[in-house]
Amino acid sequence: MDAIRFAHIAPTKHILHAAANSKAHMALTHLVGCQVYVDNFRTVRAEGGYVYLDNSQFELGYALPIAEVLAAAKLINANCVILPDGELKDLDKVKAAGFDVMYIPAAPNLEDDFLEAMFNKKIDKVGLSYSKTSAYLGKPRSSTTSRFEFLCTIARMLPNKKIHMLGMVTPGEIALMRPFKHLIYSWDTSIAVWAGLNHIDIRDMSHKNTAEVDFDSELHWGNVVDSNIDYITQLLSL
Repeated sequence: MDAIRFAHIAPTKHILHAAANSKAHMALTHLVGCQVYVDNFRTVRAEGGYVYLDNSQFELGYALPIAEVLAAAKLINANCVILPDGELKDLDKVKAAGFDVMYIPAAPNLEDDFLEAMFNKKIDKVGLSYSKTSAYLGKPRSSTTSRFEFLCTIARMLPNKKIHMLGMVTPGEIALMRPFKHLIYSWDTSIAVWAGLNHIDIRDMSHKNTAEVDFDSELHWGNVVDSNIDYITQLLSL
């Protein structure tokens, strides 16, 4: 069985360093105006990485227009374009442009939306958000168990290797999700790199306690970052 492909999100300066420890990669459309950012992701792609391009909805509070996202996807030679949460209206347009599609279920009945997406042959990856899953189950946004509990009820009905895990509350989620490893294609988080750049060891992390990534950061890549990434790799191998 293929291992889960892990995307370590990092500031622009450290993209290539982080990519050496990843087989999947997450790019953001609003940062593609930076030539260094573009060049780094083109290098990652040329070296065989699988590159997602997000529409920056989480970072900006709104999704950038699909024309802008597709233009950015072509610039960095992305593999997969992420649609705005809960929206399928641009699916055919993205497929026609030659990209894989990720859909993030967001309907009030998240379970039905998720199941429908998993069996939609036009959708290549289905993003599972910890915050949306927690809200659906009536749990705190930062619950570490919401995605596990959600999949427990429906996993036996699902096709393999189509889920992308969006973000991470703590590394403990990896062990918790082990029974569903066969369903998960990839997972992204900034925890290992960004916490490490801020000298935080994630081994004892009980909640996500770092601010959002500063992509312009000049913080030094040190031993704590390497140690955090090694820890994620170790958890994935179990």
